[in-house]
Amino acid sequence: MFDTDGDGTGDWWALERGELYRTRLVPGLPTERIGTWPDVWRVVPLPTDPVVLALWSGPSSSLELWSMDGPRRVASWDDGAPLDAMAAGDGSIRLAIGPYHRHLLRLTRASDGSWRRDTPSPSVDAPASDVTAIRTADLDGDGQPETIVALGPWTAYDVRVYQGLPDGPEAHPIARRKLGAVAGIAVVPGEPDRMWVAHTELYPSDVVFPADAPYGEPGGAYLLELAGTELRTVQHLPAPAPRDQARTMTAFFLADLDGDGRDEVIYGTENGPDGALVVHPGGRPGPPLVMHGVQPLFAAQLDDDPEEELVVAVFVEGERRTLILGAGSDALPAAPPPGQPRAAPEIEQGWRSAWERAEELVAMGLDEAAAREMGRLADAWAGHPESVLARRRQAEILGPERSADVMMQLVRASGDAEDHLDAARTLLALHRFEDAAAVAAIDDPRAEELLAPYADELVAAHLEVVGGALPPSVRVNDPLGVALVQGEGLRVSGLTDGPSTLEIPVTATGHRLGFDVDLTLERGRLTVLLGASGSGKS
Repeated sequence: MFDTDGDGTGDWWALERGELYRTRLVPGLPTERIGTWPDVWRVVPLPTDPVVLALWSGPSSSLELWSMDGPRRVASWDDGAPLDAMAAGDGSIRLAIGPYHRHLLRLTRASDGSWRRDTPSPSVDAPASDVTAIRTADLDGDGQPETIVALGPWTAYDVRVYQGLPDGPEAHPIARRKLGAVAGIAVVPGEPDRMWVAHTELYPSDVVFPADAPYGEPGGAYLLELAGTELRTVQHLPAPAPRDQARTMTAFFLADLDGDGRDEVIYGTENGPDGALVVHPGGRPGPPLVMHGVQPLFAAQLDDDPEEELVVAVFVEGERRTLILGAGSDALPAAPPPGQPRAAPEIEQGWRSAWERAEELVAMGLDEAAAREMGRLADAWAGHPESVLARRRQAEILGPERSADVMMQLVRASGDAEDHLDAARTLLALHRFEDAAAVAAIDDPRAEELLAPYADELVAAHLEVVGGALPPSVRVNDPLGVALVQGEGLRVSGLTDGPSTLEIPVTATGHRLGFDVDLTLERGRLTVLLGASGSGKS
């Protein structure tokens, strides 16, 4: 984020499907389209005036500098992906380069507007590892800034602190901490000797780390403090993730979202269908706030209250939308607490592990994902008693309002009267009266008692002719007349040479299903076929 036009307001730059946009950080977030770069994979704004963007094209490994007072291209060369940028105290810009060239680049703008580049930091470049983040801060309180550099795969995997800039062959780190891959660095405001580091469990290496811990230390946010020649861990906030899945972290930053003077630690995670937003209030230990299906973009002060607002992206039916969280005075409704995981039943160990992974998703609040996993188990066990157990648990995870279809699957697999009655209760509450009557068609007096209060609704749910019309689910081909006759049922008069005369949908319940068909032939040749089709079979 940079103040591009000098109006005192920051700007956010984003690349969406080859289109570059600038968003001004004011209420309403006005956004303008800047241009089209269909082959660009990475965009990193440089802290310059006017702002210059580093645009990287992955297929061609082309790195270009574009000045936004045009826009116009001011430089281009072959290089790796830019991952971060920092204004150095000597007037230059340091550009952190990752795949596949892996070095720290110095960019200097000459008086004629041209750009010079060189690599003055052999200590940073020597490990041939991605330079993933770079920051500057006075960590030791001597009035002179230190430079913090994060190096990732495939050799270094560490955070380094240099006295001043890491320039020249004599520059060596005064402190170093090997964590693993680092996704971001944030210096703590008011506490310059401390920094938060986002350690993401990506790019494993059993060469650098032990085989049983290929990501290095456990993933999460680390509060590090410079103590002499040591980067000491003050606090570790583990990133949430299901068991057996990596703790990934994206879009790492700090912001005071509640106005209490303490910054929250904020980041995204790629776990789950559309990832999640994770907020550690005040950077303190304890369960974080997790919002699934939300990805954080940045935080900014967009109104007059002391709380910063959080700008996030959500995906609705595959489309990305931008929301502002925290703006205004109305409190957000409390998020429902995550469900309670259950112990896995006594089943074979391989299946037991899969069941336990689904329960861990429940504990994280990922009930939709947990239900999908449990549904896969039920499908894999089709025809076995374990399938019924998994289907019951799938329905419990989803709850009554979302489990109607799962209940229908359950009664097809189960002969247990309790399952049929539970399914009927759920379907009645959702006003699915026909389905409720179908699943309650069992030889159990409780079924009749359950349906009795809904007699009128159940009658209305069956076939009726009102003003000569049938329910849309019933299809009569070329009808001459349709009527409901007391004591006879549905009477259809028709003349057709098509494949069918009358089609009535029914629901399979696992019980015997019968039809009484009385055909009266007035004229023509007779061929009778009563067929039932479903799931592509007849």
